[in-house]
Amino acid sequence: MIPFGQGQRKEHLKTGRALGAAAQDLPAIGRRLQAARRLVGLRQKDLAAACLVTPNAVTNWEAGTRRPKVSELARLLPMLGVDLDWLYLGDDRGLNWEKREALAKETEETAAPGCAPIQARL
Repeated sequence: MIPFGQGQRKEHLKTGRALGAAAQDLPAIGRRLQAARRLVGLRQKDLAAACLVTPNAVTNWEAGTRRPKVSELARLLPMLGVDLDWLYLGDDRGLNWEKREALAKETEETAAPGCAPIQARL
């Protein structure tokens, strides 16, 4: 374990809390999931079949009422061409620039009324 100085420890805890809060923002996760699905041209029922879940489960994910399980994410993320950091945190640093641009455009179009476009929080 790496020892932290007092200031480093506080900063580390703040960062951890911020990341934890971002990963709990189910509506934002749902909007990103919907944008990624639309970008690859899948319908909800197609995505559901590929992830071995019901179409209602995908609807709940995109509506922000539920989160995909780890086993579902393992099937979902490669199919959509995104990573967990982007889906849960909005951090697009792991994506290539073409995917970033396309997702940025798609998330602006799918943003909830009255909401600002989704941006990386890091």
